[in-house]
Amino acid sequence: MKTRKILWILLLLSGFGMQAQYFGGNKPRYEQFDFKVYQTPHLELYTYLKNDSLKQFFLKTGEEWYKRHTRMFHDTIDYRIPVILYNNHADFQQTTAISGDISVGTGGVTEALKNRITMPVRPSFGQTKHVLGHEMVHAFQYNIVKSDDSLSFNNLANVSLWMVEGMAEYLSLGRYDGHTAMWMRDAVVNNDFPLFKDLYKSKYFPYRFGQDFWAYIGGKYGDDKVVPLFYSSLRFGFKTATDTILGVKTDSLSKQWQQANINYYKQFIKGRDTLVKGKVLFDEHNAGTMNVSPVISPDGKKMIFLSEKNVLSMDLYVVDLATKKMRRIASKSMNNHIDAIDAFESAGTWSPDSKKFAFVIFKNGKNQLAIVDVSKKKITKIIDIADLQSFSYPAWSPNGENMLLLGQDDGISDLFLYNFKTQKTTRLTHDLYAEMQPSWSHDGKNIVFSTDYYYLKRELYPIKYHIGVLDVQTLKKTHPSILPGANNMNPQYNADGSIIYFLSDFDGFRDLYKFDLKTQQTYRLTRFYTGISGITKFSPAFSINHKSDEIVYNYFYKHQYQLVKSGISEFYNTPVTQTKVNILPSLLPPNVDLNSSLVERLLRNKYSDLQVTVKQKPYKPKFKLDYVSNIGLGIGTSTMYGTGMMGGVSMIFSDILGQHQLYTAASLNGEVYDFALMGAYMNQKHRIGWGGSVSHIPYTNYYQGVVRDQINIGGTATDVDNYKIYTVRMFEEKLGLFSSYPFSKSLRAEFGGSLAHYSYKITSFNNYFDYYDPYTGYYNYFYGTEKRNEPAPSGFNFHELNTAFVGDNTVFGLTAPMKGQRFRIGMQKYFGKNDLAAFTFDYRKYIFVKPVSFAFKLSHYNRFGPDSEKTYQDGGILPPLYLGYDFFVRGYSFDAMYQSSLSDSSSLWYTDLMGSKMLLGNFEFRIPFTGPERLALIKSGMFFTDLNFFVDAGLIWNSSNQLSLHKDSNDRNVRYPIYSTGVSTRINLFGQIIIQPYYAFPLSLSGAKKGYFGVNFYPGF
Repeated sequence: MKTRKILWILLLLSGFGMQAQYFGGNKPRYEQFDFKVYQTPHLELYTYLKNDSLKQFFLKTGEEWYKRHTRMFHDTIDYRIPVILYNNHADFQQTTAISGDISVGTGGVTEALKNRITMPVRPSFGQTKHVLGHEMVHAFQYNIVKSDDSLSFNNLANVSLWMVEGMAEYLSLGRYDGHTAMWMRDAVVNNDFPLFKDLYKSKYFPYRFGQDFWAYIGGKYGDDKVVPLFYSSLRFGFKTATDTILGVKTDSLSKQWQQANINYYKQFIKGRDTLVKGKVLFDEHNAGTMNVSPVISPDGKKMIFLSEKNVLSMDLYVVDLATKKMRRIASKSMNNHIDAIDAFESAGTWSPDSKKFAFVIFKNGKNQLAIVDVSKKKITKIIDIADLQSFSYPAWSPNGENMLLLGQDDGISDLFLYNFKTQKTTRLTHDLYAEMQPSWSHDGKNIVFSTDYYYLKRELYPIKYHIGVLDVQTLKKTHPSILPGANNMNPQYNADGSIIYFLSDFDGFRDLYKFDLKTQQTYRLTRFYTGISGITKFSPAFSINHKSDEIVYNYFYKHQYQLVKSGISEFYNTPVTQTKVNILPSLLPPNVDLNSSLVERLLRNKYSDLQVTVKQKPYKPKFKLDYVSNIGLGIGTSTMYGTGMMGGVSMIFSDILGQHQLYTAASLNGEVYDFALMGAYMNQKHRIGWGGSVSHIPYTNYYQGVVRDQINIGGTATDVDNYKIYTVRMFEEKLGLFSSYPFSKSLRAEFGGSLAHYSYKITSFNNYFDYYDPYTGYYNYFYGTEKRNEPAPSGFNFHELNTAFVGDNTVFGLTAPMKGQRFRIGMQKYFGKNDLAAFTFDYRKYIFVKPVSFAFKLSHYNRFGPDSEKTYQDGGILPPLYLGYDFFVRGYSFDAMYQSSLSDSSSLWYTDLMGSKMLLGNFEFRIPFTGPERLALIKSGMFFTDLNFFVDAGLIWNSSNQLSLHKDSNDRNVRYPIYSTGVSTRINLFGQIIIQPYYAFPLSLSGAKKGYFGVNFYPGF
């Protein structure tokens, strides 16, 4: 009795029903957020932030964007736009509003169905304001689709990603954007400026080239043509829209746009360097196309940087500057305890003795510091800073005792000092202004940083960043007048603290400058045509070697980020005498007066008279429709079967935060008995995700045959042939419960169970003939048809409990995993009509050696218990395991075994591949064949395939079998391993389905000298 009670408790706490995915990563909800609702006339903000001034700023900013976008779109939204705001990016990665993983580089997401915006507070208000403006453009774009009866979400396929994202960038940043202009100048100088037909290629970043396109449309045809062109493209397609709205063919417009950029940017090339100053250390030839965030050790001997040399991920590498030998020291796939590496806008920092390196990671729902022992080349310590959930830009203090961090506290970013001994943090600044990319002076007395102080104070937008200095002793901030009006970023002191090196777009190009603190003179050090830049303008892009007076910097060239080393003496050292910022090289063509541009005027409008009233409400989950499947309905009649119907619908509902989800599905395929219904609920509010399902599913089979029968004709019993067609319906009523506990993004525990009852209904259609031949269909006199209810077997119960421990940190390639590992260890217990249990062990390893992968799989499945080997004839419910399926051992088709049996009666038969216990091993050598240029042998932007050489091996047996390594021709009770080898290709059809044709040689079949073709429809193991 006690054991049964424990089983029921486990069942009710966990349950099965909708079993979790076999493999796959997790999205842990490390924290539970107490969301409140704040309403303004046009926004509905969902946030748990407590900072009232930040919430007021955010809501006012949202109302300003609403007014701007309303003017641009000539449209209003007749409901409040839902905005879910998180305190920081670590919290944002836990959102339940957006399914799937949130990458480190994702600034925000606008989901079309509910038209809701989900985003975090960024380190600076300028970044937050831009992301909100960008996402609200998407809200207006989706509203066009939702509010226009002639459009549906299918129309979004008519507009390319570069149109959608580029428009959001243009309407939130305008045409004065040095970062986008740098991309355009690079394309021009390398004779690689695309036409529209080329923009699907990955090297043409849709945000940058799309923004430039819309800036061209606004400058050439007027900003009032931007939205009509987008709307017309939605309705009729881009080609029709350009002709209708602009009066120009698409091909001509493409060439005009291309030529406008070439003509505009070529005028600035004179006097500019298009080649690097110094020596290229790393580029695509010896590393990746993205080699960023260099940090040189204090002793000047080593450097650490981020690179996607491994193609599939951004990893941390250490390099000996004398030999250029590099080695990976940190990677998400190497370090399972890391959820992600902050690889975009936060470089790491060396300890003063050059023995350790610290960088920012995401773990357990917050930022943490990972410390690498450089000599051992591995992470030796991870520091959880209790007082700070989110931080970036770490800088090790010169005395080695503290770590300087830009931390976010309740949405506000300030400088903090973390002491390694006391494990306490001290707040150095406390204001609304950002102190980004902080760096120490060599004596530890001052901290230099980039700040939005002047622009935020004056409520100017777009925001520019300038240099600030903090006296560590007095905590007083000063703002030296260094190239005012420009973006001045990434400041660093020289060895004696007399000079500040920094990056600036003062003359329209992103160059390296220095400011002499003694003379107060600024000098230009480089004159590049493209620029020195990381992935974003907020990314650290250079590092100083104080021992050799050299600088390693990121040079942007040919859509790539190179790492270049140069002596400081090799640079220009030209005093800057002009006082006005030159914006022309940072403009997107054509060159128009910014005051005449509607977009620019709207962006610069302060809306100082805008009054925003805010109403607060408690959050109450309300289910709203997310998705409806296509609904089909059909009706058919038959003299034999009567009237039947066919149709189905599935729907998904959730609350606005996505914490509660409801799935429903219904279908009818035949008579009223064939009605199927399923409902499932999932709760994602807490760390433990749980849910339940209830379903009624009919399973129908048909059997036929001719029997001798007797019917009454005119009162006389008459012998007839009865051609009987049986309809056997088995009905499954199931109640399931399930739960999952994610330890991290790559590790979880699952629990589940179900209660199921099965019942039968058997009907027959009886066709009476004087004589009927079932083989030829020939018959004598037909007497008629009769429908009967036949005796049915009694129903039965069949229940289940299950649990599993699952790990998966793999990186998926074109058609299969290419890197990492995954495993599943599970137990299942069945009870009811059958009493048995099952154990699962499945381990898979993927080794990526650019450009190929080696895939290994070892798995074991074992059923045990009193009924584990019962057959259908003995009352067994579960079918036996079968080794011949092509997702286990390929090549052992029925045809292959039949052909083999013709020459050898002792050859394997399909019954020899059945059992209750199975051991399986697979190996594949995977070659990306067509796909992205840096990954596949043949470049393709849409057609993704791979080539594979495989070896499969397996052994299956029952408890009564004897096991051997070799075949015993005289005893079929002996089970032995079987093998196959062959080749296959996998074809990824637009991300919807993967087809795998293969040619396998079944090595364990007698006389098998040829191979056999097969095909399956699933990704590689």
